[in-house]
Amino acid sequence: MSKVGVKPICLPKGMEVDYNSDLSVLSLSFGSSSERCDLPVGIDVDISDSGLALSIAKKTKDLKRLLGLTRSIVFSKMQKVQKIYHEVTLNVNGVGYKASFDEGILSLSLGYSHDIAYYIPSVIDVLCKSNSIFLKSLDKQLLSMVAESICNIRSYDPYKGKGVIFVGKAKYNRRKSSSKK
Repeated sequence: MSKVGVKPICLPKGMEVDYNSDLSVLSLSFGSSSERCDLPVGIDVDISDSGLALSIAKKTKDLKRLLGLTRSIVFSKMQKVQKIYHEVTLNVNGVGYKASFDEGILSLSLGYSHDIAYYIPSVIDVLCKSNSIFLKSLDKQLLSMVAESICNIRSYDPYKGKGVIFVGKAKYNRRKSSSKK
């Protein structure tokens, strides 16, 4: 059983939750915003005054694996409905490496023969300062996908110390081994 999946989710005041067990659909609404979450078949939701808990009817390997993932997705959608912003910061390391943002296009100069134009979805706010890219959005899943694809344009090289990397991710410069005579 998943340790994350069995933890209950606390409901904030004003959050309305509806669960349709026939369609396996969970509807979340908070004020004027609402979100729909499709659950895998076999995962049940128990709604109480204090919060909601996810459980599985049949204890199969696939459902045990999906329980923690489903809880994380429901929690992220609850934060999206509450308008809680998620932020990601990327560092651009390297001589001559720079980033600029203008009208939905992130221009990256990463040592290639040409600049790279990356189109950012309109739901993500971008701010570029010196060698940092700040991304901010309500949708955590889309934000993570965009940030990861920007990092994959020029992956961090630990030998040279160049590339695009998440702030807070373990960064290390490897030393080249020298042969002793």
